[in-house]
Amino acid sequence: MEIPSIQLSLEHIEELDFTCPAAKKSINIGKEIIPVKFVVNIYPDVKRDYFKLITGVRYIRRRNFIGQELLFYRIAVVYKIEKLKDFVKLENSQVTVDTRLLALLLSISIGSMRGMLALRTQNTVFKNYPLPLINVSEILTSMNITDSEGIWENLNIYYNN
Repeated sequence: MEIPSIQLSLEHIEELDFTCPAAKKSINIGKEIIPVKFVVNIYPDVKRDYFKLITGVRYIRRRNFIGQELLFYRIAVVYKIEKLKDFVKLENSQVTVDTRLLALLLSISIGSMRGMLALRTQNTVFKNYPLPLINVSEILTSMNITDSEGIWENLNIYYNN
């Protein structure tokens, strides 16, 4: 099977959300395990050959079975992809994206988010909790496409400082 060449350009990166209630207080994380929930939303526009990928993270403290959000961060990355219709299929409000393309876009988006988050948290307790390296293959295997927006929140990463 011939692997098609992917012609793409990164068109736009935008910060969507940054909330960090923990930055307003002098919070001590110490040796706590901090789950980091990874969020992905995809919005392909095959007619115009644009693909928007939103990636985000939630740092959550769990105490007494109650989750307290310490940090929430999301960015949108828009790509222009030549002949996007060759890589994305939309049928009955379900979306199927070529795994090679999605792996490439996720790698770029996660790397961008990691750098942007490091800048945003440089004066907070989270300067010591950078977004870890994320195995894109693990994300792809955990994804279960449920609708045309493609929303996944299945990956948890744990910090144990």
